[in-house]
Amino acid sequence: MAETEKSVRLSFNAADTQEATVSKRTSLNSMMPDFIAPDRDMATALQADSPGDKTERELRQTPPPTVWSQLNPLNRRLTPIPELSKVPDGGLVAWLQVLMGHLVCFNAWGYINSYGLFETYYLANIPHTNASNLAWVSSIQACLLSLVGAFSGFFHDTGYFYASVTTGLFLQLLGTFTTSASTQYWQIVLAQGLCQGLGNGLVFCPAFSVISTYFSRKRSVAVAIAASGGATGGVVFPVIAMQLMDKIGFGWTVRVMGFVQLFNSIFILLLARPRLPSKALRNVRILDFTVFKELPYTLFAVGCFLTLWSLYWAFTYQLGYLDASSQLSSPIDF
Repeated sequence: MAETEKSVRLSFNAADTQEATVSKRTSLNSMMPDFIAPDRDMATALQADSPGDKTERELRQTPPPTVWSQLNPLNRRLTPIPELSKVPDGGLVAWLQVLMGHLVCFNAWGYINSYGLFETYYLANIPHTNASNLAWVSSIQACLLSLVGAFSGFFHDTGYFYASVTTGLFLQLLGTFTTSASTQYWQIVLAQGLCQGLGNGLVFCPAFSVISTYFSRKRSVAVAIAASGGATGGVVFPVIAMQLMDKIGFGWTVRVMGFVQLFNSIFILLLARPRLPSKALRNVRILDFTVFKELPYTLFAVGCFLTLWSLYWAFTYQLGYLDASSQLSSPIDF
């Protein structure tokens, strides 16, 4: 009888201790400010699923931020929205990312699509050039946009989105303004082909990676609107050339294009906002060739390659052909 009474007393004491602990945790949680409510809910869930000592031990093992991440000015703005269980699929921030991607395509593909007017001018004013070797300029530019994108996506995944985009925008502007002063073929290749192409590649892929994280059902619409920036730029840049070339000359006309790109670049940096947190370097591959084991993806990649292969000869050679056939009154008329 005494042993039974002792065991009942112990069970009541244990229940009282557990109730006091829960009450203490509840009171502490109620004292937390509202802005850390998500953290409070997460802590409560962790305590329900596992012992408190284990949770605290796991939290202590979280690596602190590196010195470079704290001192690097390019990463100070890199404060992505925490990963949500549900993709927003709309909203002001999401559609602003679409606008950002539209401006990126405006600066990159819009400038590439306008290369025909540059080649017409080069043929008439740059010595020792022909349509064949001048075509290498736009080819290098378009090739580097896609090729460098295979590596710039790595910078986006590892938390260096702003570093990649800022460097790419700087190279775009550097290539445009140095093109305005180029008088030799090799200068054009370096400025408009190599420098501009590298800049495009560092900006294009990270920008569209951000857009895809904000949408699910509306993703195709969002990407299409952003990609249409290439068509917008392909209209604006030739109009600038048509209106200004005879008035202020080639050099200042290209500089005006550069100032338009600079205006767009400012808004790109202001609007861009990565949504997902960065991944650890050890969890990201620079190049992952295993994706080509999937036949649908491989066929899609080959189809895109062949489509672009057959498309851009028109942008490069059409104006030169029309000018040679005396269809235009001047090399830049449309």
